[in-house]
Amino acid sequence: MSTTYEPARPRVPYELIPTNVPGAHVSPALPDDFDPDTASSAALIKHGLLWRRPAADGNPAHRAVWEHAFSRRWRAEDRLIPRLEPQEGRTHILRHEAERAARPGISPPPGRAALRVHG
Repeated sequence: MSTTYEPARPRVPYELIPTNVPGAHVSPALPDDFDPDTASSAALIKHGLLWRRPAADGNPAHRAVWEHAFSRRWRAEDRLIPRLEPQEGRTHILRHEAERAARPGISPPPGRAALRVHG
């Protein structure tokens, strides 16, 4: 019996668009008239923004991050959707990331994930 592998779509409360790699998805662009500062919590979730909007009198650092992230419109025409190309037979290993993450005060290089090792 022959079966075809088709990965399941992740269960998330917002729309996802499949990419050219099975199992990898992107979220659609925000509508042009979408304003995250006035949108309801439900509207934020519907559009894939799972951030809790900080209160005006809340943590100033949280407010600064929010304002920086939404300081400009997220226009659909400015959006880049990567074309993912898996490399057959190649395994990508983040060497030494666990050791870096374990040392206090040392951040991973920009664009690299930190791995937390428990045990």
